[in-house]
Amino acid sequence: MGLSTAGVAFKPDSFTPGDEQEMIRRAFGSAFHPIPASEIRNYHDIRVPGNIAVESKNGATFIYNGELAERVLFEGQALEPALLSALGSPEVIVVFCHYDSGGSFGYAIWEKGVRVRSRVHTLDKTSDDGVPMELELPWLQAEQLVDEDGELAYRNMESGEIATEAYVTARMLGQVMDGLFGVAPWDEWDYKTKFNYYLRRPEEAAKQAPGKSWWKIW
Repeated sequence: MGLSTAGVAFKPDSFTPGDEQEMIRRAFGSAFHPIPASEIRNYHDIRVPGNIAVESKNGATFIYNGELAERVLFEGQALEPALLSALGSPEVIVVFCHYDSGGSFGYAIWEKGVRVRSRVHTLDKTSDDGVPMELELPWLQAEQLVDEDGELAYRNMESGEIATEAYVTARMLGQVMDGLFGVAPWDEWDYKTKFNYYLRRPEEAAKQAPGKSWWKIW
């Protein structure tokens, strides 16, 4: 089983579908165009450059785009003021990734345009910066143990859940999303989930097809 998703989450002012399209173009470039779900087949994958999916849930907007997450979480780049403005300068923004296949998980939080918190796990390295929120503490204060496979793991003393170091960050990501937006949207994905899709140079994106829908858990 696995999940691969990444992007940015925030609570916007209300907007119409037309406003959403304008927001995507302002934030990511004028070359992006909406694509009907009936036309995307399996080639649309947010891990491939030039692909975006948008989901609205619980009053929040989730823009799935691997390029943005890579720049912010893996390369350490800041969110550009123009991007913040294009998103409506929301009070809280979270850039996130959850890649089971590569063992990479993380999030970075902005409040009023200022980066205040981040935690990223890649391979065997975890970076943790900023003051943790209270909801993160149970995992940060988890008990160390050696699991049945002889690997170092951690037990959440509140929930009793056990996770490896990588999945401690994955669990914390889920709690951050729940705490700030009331939902970790991928926990509710199924075949009925509705996304709005955008492509940059659709003919190029189609050539890079990875073969499986990016949002599926398999």
